[in-house]
Amino acid sequence: MQRVFRSQLGLTALFLILVIFSLACSLARGKPTSSKPATTRQLTYTQQPSTTFTATRKPTLTTTPTTSPTQTITFTPSLTHTSTATKTASPTPTRSATPTPTLSQAEILLLQAKTAMRAVNTLKMKISLTTKSGILPVTFKGDGVAERPDKVYIKLSLFLQNFEVLSLGPNEVYIKPLGSDTWEPTTPEQMDLPTSLLSKAFDLIEASDNALNPMLAGIEAVNGVTCQRITIGIDLPLYLAQRAPVASSQIDLVASRARGELWIGVDDLRIHKLYIEMEIVSQGESLPVTATIEFSGFNEPVVFPSLTSFLY
Repeated sequence: MQRVFRSQLGLTALFLILVIFSLACSLARGKPTSSKPATTRQLTYTQQPSTTFTATRKPTLTTTPTTSPTQTITFTPSLTHTSTATKTASPTPTRSATPTPTLSQAEILLLQAKTAMRAVNTLKMKISLTTKSGILPVTFKGDGVAERPDKVYIKLSLFLQNFEVLSLGPNEVYIKPLGSDTWEPTTPEQMDLPTSLLSKAFDLIEASDNALNPMLAGIEAVNGVTCQRITIGIDLPLYLAQRAPVASSQIDLVASRARGELWIGVDDLRIHKLYIEMEIVSQGESLPVTATIEFSGFNEPVVFPSLTSFLY
């Protein structure tokens, strides 16, 4: 055992000697190798101009702020463009809405005639009234006078017989039938439509209030007065509701129709002639009525008959 132990110690000592010897050799060789890296370190130390490389990066930092102001410049004009669009859009509808209510030349002339006739207090009339009784038409001819607000006298003739109407107020109307010499009181409910309309002369003149699509139809002379002729449609339900409400209650206003013509003086703007054509439908029967009235003697004195005397 001791021999073996000693032999192991001898081997261990020999191994240690070899290790120490190899370390000594490596240390002897390490001196030249340590000098070589010293030279290489000096070379890397002199290449310190890497700081100049960082200096070239600094201009890249200055380029970044230049890009940011360009973004703000392109962003602001887009905002001003939207504001100008809203400003130009708002005034356009108000300007186009103002000129819409325009009147035609015929409508302007009707308004002027209405104003001129309202300054007329008295007038004279020459009347031709045609109605259809059975198969044959019947025509009444005559004349009359009127005074505002509602005094009217009309005398019509048919086959040498007279038919007279005297209106002294809205509810004071008298009729002298054909062939009679006696005045008879009547009411709007008892009068037929033509008689009811004729008893309101100034309402007849203002037919332009219910005019539809007035149109100029040329220049014509009426009793030596140069006039502008105008054709009109008539809103018959409204026209009758204002002038003969009781008579219109018995009329089929949907099937009935009416049209008219007016002759307005070029210089005085007064109505010198009126023509009305109606197709009255009542109880399934059609009754055509036409009336032509010439106006003259504006604001001249007029005479009304008494209830016991005649005008002529």
